[in-house]
Amino acid sequence: MRIGVRILVAAALTAGASAPQNAGTVRVDDVPLRYVREGTGRTIVAIGSAVYYPKAYSSELRRSLDMIFADSRHFVPSYQPSAEALGRVTLETFADDLEAVRAQLGVQRWAVIGHSVHAQIAIAYALKYPERTTHLVIIGGACRDCGTDADSFFKSDASPARQAALVESTRDLPNILASTPVPRRFAVSYQHRAAMYWADPTFDATRLLADLETGPAFSRLNAEARDRTQTREALQRIKVPMLILHGRLDYAVPYVTWKPLVEGLPNVTFEILEQTGHNPQTDASQRFDPILLKFLNQR
Repeated sequence: MRIGVRILVAAALTAGASAPQNAGTVRVDDVPLRYVREGTGRTIVAIGSAVYYPKAYSSELRRSLDMIFADSRHFVPSYQPSAEALGRVTLETFADDLEAVRAQLGVQRWAVIGHSVHAQIAIAYALKYPERTTHLVIIGGACRDCGTDADSFFKSDASPARQAALVESTRDLPNILASTPVPRRFAVSYQHRAAMYWADPTFDATRLLADLETGPAFSRLNAEARDRTQTREALQRIKVPMLILHGRLDYAVPYVTWKPLVEGLPNVTFEILEQTGHNPQTDASQRFDPILLKFLNQR
């Protein structure tokens, strides 16, 4: 049961009953979960970080969608639970956090986006709260063993230029990470491993990754993520329409990993975007946006 849930609207907003609640914090069990809300139209929530994801999607989408970007507790560095308390955090915990955000924002139903490992939270939410979920969107979805093919796929599929770029950008990464504060290590590593994540292997994601920090629940989320078999079984139980979208140049979670996970599922639309990486919503928004909108509008 969720306790101690309250909402704090960002002080920067104009006072008054008619002011839009476009940024704020929802506290769940004293964990401050930030959110940003932008746009008009069908409501959709992007799970994970209210710092990173508002920058990852195009401004054009806000013309058609009411977009909510909500923190999960693994991107809250101030959340420092005891080892015992952290051990009680499950995928359901993350799903319950998201449900608390929905309830406090007064949203009746919404589409849910899970990118990368946040796909696991999105799946958990759709399973536990199907009456609140209109659509499920998984972008570059990760699972506990989805990356086991990444090294071999990269070696066999990546261009020589991409492979050379990764070698060069990670040459001194262990020393760089050793001198980086723990909450920033994920973002710094992501930046230096651009060849794994972006269509352009030298892409500079500094702006996107600025101020992104993780907390202890980050490792817990990865540990709780389902493996491939469990992910397939979970997807089979979900009845809402699902869009599974992958970048052809995603070398963090190869698209070939997901094909057998969704094969034969009648409510799944499976899309592969050429010339995009782990972040197709950013790599090629002009191609990503119409696919997302068409999916949301046709079902």
